[in-house]
Amino acid sequence: MLSRNEGRLGQAYGARVAAGELVEDLAQRRAVRKLDGIAQELQTRNGKPGWLGRLLGRKEKAKQCSGIYLAGKVGRGKTMLMDMFFDCMDIHAKQRVHFNALMQDVHAKLHALRQERSRGEAVAKVAKAIADTAMLLCLDEFQVNDITDAMLLGRLFEALIAEDVFIVVSSNTPPVKLYENGLNRQLFLPFIGLIGSRFELIEIEGRFDYRLNRMAGEEIFLWPLGERADAHLHHLWEAVTEGRKAEPVDIKIQGRILRVPEAARGAARFTFADLCEAPLGSADYLALADRFQTIFIEKVPELGNSRRDARCRFISLIDILYDAHARVVISAAKPPLGLAPDAKDFERTGSRLQEMQGRDYWSSS
Repeated sequence: MLSRNEGRLGQAYGARVAAGELVEDLAQRRAVRKLDGIAQELQTRNGKPGWLGRLLGRKEKAKQCSGIYLAGKVGRGKTMLMDMFFDCMDIHAKQRVHFNALMQDVHAKLHALRQERSRGEAVAKVAKAIADTAMLLCLDEFQVNDITDAMLLGRLFEALIAEDVFIVVSSNTPPVKLYENGLNRQLFLPFIGLIGSRFELIEIEGRFDYRLNRMAGEEIFLWPLGERADAHLHHLWEAVTEGRKAEPVDIKIQGRILRVPEAARGAARFTFADLCEAPLGSADYLALADRFQTIFIEKVPELGNSRRDARCRFISLIDILYDAHARVVISAAKPPLGLAPDAKDFERTGSRLQEMQGRDYWSSS
């Protein structure tokens, strides 16, 4: 289907392995070969120079590969490979952005067009604006949890493809499980069909979670509070996010917005006050467990009776994260069993917090 000869991406990957920056991984190497083949075809498609062979006939364009879907579990190197593909593509009109940031920008543009009562198809105009600056669009951490996004994605991707934008996404979720159990999911199925027919699915099935390996032997429940705990928690955040710049994210929940202060690479970072002293509940915590693989919670105080309401929220939060097998990094005033020693309702939570520190728990998450 596509040429699989080693090219610039393979050479770049090999150089990083030789330099000791990466460990040779057969699953990643297979993915690199596929990406190299696609990159070479994009540069010379139909034997003509130029991006995506713009002179292709309509019928032939309808059959061509219009994107890449990089799928795999957490820590298998999807984002790294997408970034290497992005860097190796010899084109100036390209953009690499977090999927949530793209969707926020798209919704803002659509809202502005509606306010202006702009004539014509608004989604097509937004796609045209994206295509004007990015013929290669790389979207990190692609996932669909919001019904508004689910209903929009099909039209948006079709419009981008019509503008000859080549789309690369990385996702922890295989296409067939996107928006699983979502409201009106049957309306989303055509988008899954579009991915299946127009995108090259590359699954990275490596056995090793390299981000987990970087956390091996690290203390992840930090106490007591202070400069040492703050510094070590920041060190762990850098390890989990691989130094990626963190940005705030808004999650729509039952008609309102839950603000995530910092998010990057499938991880979210909060203070205890953000999560347990604000009027949040199970719906909020379930949304976080669904969206993020790792949750950082800073500055958990002692949870005596003077903080009973906050303690109840913290218990609910930990129960939900535990059931979802989410990974948790915490800085606290006391060790797990000492946070609320006289509170019977906290006994199970303290026990779970201890279990959640173990490598077995992290490996199964």
